[in-house]
Amino acid sequence: MATLTVKPSNTLKIKTQRVKKAYLAKKEIKGTEKTGETESYTFKGSNNTSTKARKEKIATIIYKNIKGGLQKKQQQTTVAHIVQVLKKDSYTKGDCIDIPLTLPKIEFTKLANANLGDEVYMVVETENMANKRIKLSLKQAEKDCLVAKDSSIVLQQDGKKTSVVETYVSRFTEQNKKNISNAEDFRNFAIDAVTLSPKEEKDQKKYREALNKTTDKKTKLFMVVDAEPVGASWKEVFYDEVFDLTPNQWYYGEKNWFELKSENVVEIGVYHTGYLDKVDYKEVKKVKYVYHDKEGKKHSLKDVYDVIQVEEYGYGKTLKSVPKGYTKEEVISNGRKKYTYADKIVVKGTKGGEKGKIRKYVKTGNKTPLIKIDSKNYTGQSIPIQFKLMSNSTRPYIHPNAFACVLGAIAGVGYKDITMIGFTSKDNHGFPSKTHVNGKHGDFRYLRKDKTRS
Repeated sequence: MATLTVKPSNTLKIKTQRVKKAYLAKKEIKGTEKTGETESYTFKGSNNTSTKARKEKIATIIYKNIKGGLQKKQQQTTVAHIVQVLKKDSYTKGDCIDIPLTLPKIEFTKLANANLGDEVYMVVETENMANKRIKLSLKQAEKDCLVAKDSSIVLQQDGKKTSVVETYVSRFTEQNKKNISNAEDFRNFAIDAVTLSPKEEKDQKKYREALNKTTDKKTKLFMVVDAEPVGASWKEVFYDEVFDLTPNQWYYGEKNWFELKSENVVEIGVYHTGYLDKVDYKEVKKVKYVYHDKEGKKHSLKDVYDVIQVEEYGYGKTLKSVPKGYTKEEVISNGRKKYTYADKIVVKGTKGGEKGKIRKYVKTGNKTPLIKIDSKNYTGQSIPIQFKLMSNSTRPYIHPNAFACVLGAIAGVGYKDITMIGFTSKDNHGFPSKTHVNGKHGDFRYLRKDKTRS
């Protein structure tokens, strides 16, 4: 007897809606691609481009000249692409070049863990779900910590607090068609950036304290994806990830949990008596400040500052000329030239009152911590601390202890019209000053009625 074989076929060509993958990710730039468009640039003087070093130097200058205009038009290029079109050994006034415009190429790399306060991307890979709405949440796994077990934690999306992230497939592609070269690669993805912390300081503090109470300073979370239309059953969408018959949970189960770690923010106490908490900055990544007033009240200032470790330098010395033997020459802020040596840096001014000034800063062999600051106003937290940082400051970096001193002094006098000129630069030289190194020396505007002079 013959065997009857039945082969089902999708004669109606029904397209199954699928959620294939869901994960948290970081966005990484993986090169650039030319758009086919160009930006015309006209030379304003004579330029020697006979060597690779000269081409790179001129390309860097051109890039700085056109960068602002390109940004306004949401366009980009790179120094390397400018170098490629500098074919001649020299250019004179009126010569033109066509600079290729580029866009970055990106990819999203899945994360197994992140720190409290990190910005990450919630990514959902789908099939046959173009423009479909998707709801996402992160929930507490295993046991109570940030919130009760199986409850959603609070995040930030577009600067607003939420426990449910709402997005839709193709949104990322539509928003980034003009500024990412491979945006179409993510046409079937739902992607949205979130910050892994609540928005309010009191809630952030609650999460930090909860993490710090755990043995290993971290907790476990899982991700829930709801891709169903309102009122629909789970049969509307097929989910590739299934755990214990629950089809919409990712990062679920032992060895799969997503780990949220303490962001390792060190609080520095600033006391009205002038005392500061002593901190070893070698392993510190972030700091925040707590002011203790004379009434015994604690004021936790809302900002968290990233700590960077840079070369420590001795006080600068004046030179008459730039020594030979430098390994790198570059143009930095205000048109200054910076020369790097094995044991020092040399900075030369080229404009205005700085023109012709040359300073040498010798490395000590140690590292020093710096944080970047800007204008602040904490009066809304019932504390008399506010100041401005000059908008054109090239020295917005300061040692964390020095900033603690500044905060304490301002709180002590309660003066509201303080303008800071700056302390040091990111690369820690503070040119043209000899003493503005290591973020411990700074300038303030004089307390004058006409508010002039520094």
